[in-house]
Amino acid sequence: MILAGSLWELVERRARVTPDALFAVDDTDHPLSFAAYRDAALRCAAGLAARGLGPGANVSWQLPTRLDSMLLCAALARLGCVQNPIIPIYREREVRFAVRQTRARMLFVPGVFRGFDHGDLARRLARGEAGLEAVVVDDGLPDGDPAALPPAPPETSPADAARSSST
Repeated sequence: MILAGSLWELVERRARVTPDALFAVDDTDHPLSFAAYRDAALRCAAGLAARGLGPGANVSWQLPTRLDSMLLCAALARLGCVQNPIIPIYREREVRFAVRQTRARMLFVPGVFRGFDHGDLARRLARGEAGLEAVVVDDGLPDGDPAALPPAPPETSPADAARSSST
């Protein structure tokens, strides 16, 4: 078992211990190793940082369970963002409530998923919510040079994580 105090630490540690082990396979049978997952998440984190995201930034995402959602989750964890996942069955009323409550700066969505245009919904919400940017991920996640990333959040032990969650 690999223990870590945060999601990003787990991604880093697993990629170091078993870099070539299978992490996931997408719906086109494309395999992704733990090292490839980490590297793709770092590139995504760099692209997100270039768009102004960093520690404490509130970000909502309404994505189906795909590699993109797993990469975005790890990239946001690498940056220290506060994540608010929203299940894809929610529509305008619920999504608007969630982005308002969390004061999300960005909302990541698929384009059309299961017959519903999430991209259109997100763009409408962004027009009505000051400071909210809609990002449709059908064309891919933001990408950048990991060398430009600020240092990763400090590592914590599982005991540190347990202490901070009990306070």
